[in-house]
Amino acid sequence: MFNWWTGSFNFNGFYLGFKSNGINGGNIDNGRKAFVFKTTQNLLFAGFKGEINFDYRSALTYGIFNIFPRYSVSTAIGRSFNNKKFNVKLGLDDIFNTLRNDISSHELTNNFMVRQKSDTRLLKLNITYNFGNSSIKKRQHRTGAEDEAGRVSGNN
Repeated sequence: MFNWWTGSFNFNGFYLGFKSNGINGGNIDNGRKAFVFKTTQNLLFAGFKGEINFDYRSALTYGIFNIFPRYSVSTAIGRSFNNKKFNVKLGLDDIFNTLRNDISSHELTNNFMVRQKSDTRLLKLNITYNFGNSSIKKRQHRTGAEDEAGRVSGNN
């Protein structure tokens, strides 16, 4: 049973245009609307903190290059011990192994396709321990106005 859920969404749209005359004897005037969508969902259940991230970048045109969409899903789960001094977090990036770079060009005299796939699925283990006092005492600030207030009210 989930006790708590929060999330955030981020959406950015833009237009990326490119214009150039005289490249390899030709002219280029192109552009494309594109967008980036990211979301992070946080879950709290049975003392554990969970996190799911989704990242999508739409296709876009940049100069002579057509860049295909990119997307990935990552997740993590963690737990705190010893009054939140000892923390353990296990995460997996690019769960479905979908993150890659696909680029093509069919402009002017170019005609190629590049498909680049790196090792993006990554298992991470983070262990942290916070030493020292975790509570900070609030400092009392005096401005001098307290003395003035006492004199005005006659409490000298």
